Amino acid sequence: MRNTTMTRSKSCWRVLVAIAAIMTAGMAAAWAAPTSDLPRVTVAGDVAAWLEAGDAAAQDRLPVVIQLREGQSLEDLGLAAGEVFRTDRLGAIAAELTREQVERLAAASGVLSIAPDRLLYANLAVARSAIGGDLAYTNYGLTGRGVTVAMIDSGLAPEAAVPEDRVLARVDFVDPDGDADDLHGHGTHIAGIIAGEGGVAPEANLVVLRVLDEQGAGRLSSVLQAIDWVIAHKDEYDIRVINMSLGYAPRMSILVDPVNIAVRKAWRAGLLVVATAGNRGRDGAMTINAPGNDPLVLTIGAINDFNTVERGDDGVTTYSGRGPSYGDRVLKPDVVAPGNRIVGPLAPEGSLASEHPELVKDGQLELSGTSMAAGFVSGAAALLLERNPTLTNDAIKTVFMRTAEKLPDWTPYERGAGYIDVMAALEMSDLFVDVPHFNSSSPLHGQRAEGEFLFTFTPVPGAIHPLSLEEAQAVYGDGLLWMDGLLW
Repeated sequence: MRNTTMTRSKSCWRVLVAIAAIMTAGMAAAWAAPTSDLPRVTVAGDVAAWLEAGDAAAQDRLPVVIQLREGQSLEDLGLAAGEVFRTDRLGAIAAELTREQVERLAAASGVLSIAPDRLLYANLAVARSAIGGDLAYTNYGLTGRGVTVAMIDSGLAPEAAVPEDRVLARVDFVDPDGDADDLHGHGTHIAGIIAGEGGVAPEANLVVLRVLDEQGAGRLSSVLQAIDWVIAHKDEYDIRVINMSLGYAPRMSILVDPVNIAVRKAWRAGLLVVATAGNRGRDGAMTINAPGNDPLVLTIGAINDFNTVERGDDGVTTYSGRGPSYGDRVLKPDVVAPGNRIVGPLAPEGSLASEHPELVKDGQLELSGTSMAAGFVSGAAALLLERNPTLTNDAIKTVFMRTAEKLPDWTPYERGAGYIDVMAALEMSDLFVDVPHFNSSSPLHGQRAEGEFLFTFTPVPGAIHPLSLEEAQAVYGDGLLWMDGLLW
C-alpha cells in the first residue's frame, strides 16, 4: 500500500514542481516587493475611530504598531517618548502615542500602516496514532531528535510536559523579569503535543517564548518581539519551526497587517511557520484568523478523531475556521489535524485548570481547538526534518498538503488539502531532499464573469495565473465543481 502511494507521489512530483515554478517568481515576488508604491498610509478602522472621537475618546494615548514600508529606516520616525519596542528586521515599532503623534505618522510617506496593539488569544475550543505519528517511530525510529521548535504561546511549566534539558531557551515577553513559566496552561498543553512523552516528536527541542498572560491573552507587539527574536537566534538554536497557536480576527489586509509582514519575513528566513485557522468556524465562511490567513504560512484546521485510530469516522470540527480568508480571500486552511478533546500535560499554576476543573482528567488537561491541531503538525514537521534535514519550509508545506487524505465530504474551505498523513508525508519528503526554495503560497479565490476560480500572482504586476484543473486537483482533490459548471 505504501509502495503504491510512493509511486503515485513520484508521478505527481513534476506537477508539484511545475506549480512551484509558476508560483516562485509570482507570489514570492509579490510578497517581497517594495511597498513604496502604495499611495497612502493604511490606518486600521479602530485607530481611525479613536482619532475621530477626539476628546470624547476614553484614552488620551493609544498603544499602536507602526509598520514601515520596505527600505525605510526606523530612525527616520524619531519616536522615543512612548516607544515600547522596535525591530529593524520586521520594520516595525510598538508605541503608546498621542492623537497628535498618530496623525503625524498617518501622513508620513515612509509608513505603510498603523494598527492598534491588538490582543491575541490562545485558540482553544489517541490523536498521535490517528495521524500516523506512532508509525514514524515504529517504522523509522523518528522522534524529532535534534530539531528545535519555537513555541510562541503562554509559556511552559517546568518539567510538566518536556524535560528542561530539551528546553534550549526561555524568553518572557509578558514579564521582563519572568522565566516564561506558564500561568495559563495553554502553552504547556501544546508543548506536550509537540515534544512531550507520548507527543508527536518526543525528543524534539523547544524554545519557549511567552507572549500570552494568565488569561491566555497577549499583545501584537509581544508577538512581533517573539518573531523577531526567533529570526535573530534561529541559527544559534537550530530553530526550524515556529508554532503559533494563537491569533485574532483580521481587520486589515495581509499586505499591511504587521503580523502578516512578520510571519512572511520569518518564512523568508527559512522558518516553517505553523499557524491556526482559529475557532470561529461556527460563524461560517471567512473565519480564518491572522496570521493563519497569510498565503505563506502552513495553516491548520481541526479534526474530531472521536478518540479512535481509524480515520473513517473523522470529520472537521464545527468550530474550525473556514476559508477563504476575510478580505484577501486566501484559500485556507491548508490541512487539518486532530484538535478535539485532546488530553495533555497540565500546568500546575495555570488558570485553565483552576478555573475549569471540569477539564482536568486524571491529573491531565483535556482541551479542544485548532491550537492543538497546530501542535500535531509542528511535531510532525520535526519528524520530517529529522529524517531529511535539508527540507525547506516550502517543501514541508507542499508535502503535507499533497499527501493529505482528501476527505470528500468536506470542501477545501473546510479541510484545505485534507487530513495530515505523517507516514505518506515522510515517504514523499524523500523526493524533496536538496530541492531549493520554491514558492508554496496558498492560492487566492477570485471571481470573473464566467465563474469562480483559484489564482496565483505572476511576475507581471497586477496579472494573475488561474490554476488549471490538474494543478488544483493535485493538491485539493477531485470534485471542485461550482454551481455554474466551471471547474477550478
